[in-house]
Amino acid sequence: MIVNSNNITERKRAEELLQLKNLVFDTSIAANSIADTDGIINEANDSFLQLWGYSSNDEVVGNPLSYFSKRSGRSSCHRQCSQR
Repeated sequence: MIVNSNNITERKRAEELLQLKNLVFDTSIAANSIADTDGIINEANDSFLQLWGYSSNDEVVGNPLSYFSKRSGRSSCHRQCSQR
């Protein structure tokens, strides 16, 4: 078996960059979330949870970003998300 060391080096570098990006996302003081193309949240950082008054990703993952708009407010969001 012949292994191309350039491919391994490139892959290792890509993995290191991804780990760094994950660390920046998770530890950012900015409220960040990631949603799919339908607007459904699949990840949120601690700042996002704190801003909206949640303690766990489980409380927001699976909910639409629209629940977290400025117009909906925390109490409205909490009621809507709790009904899911």
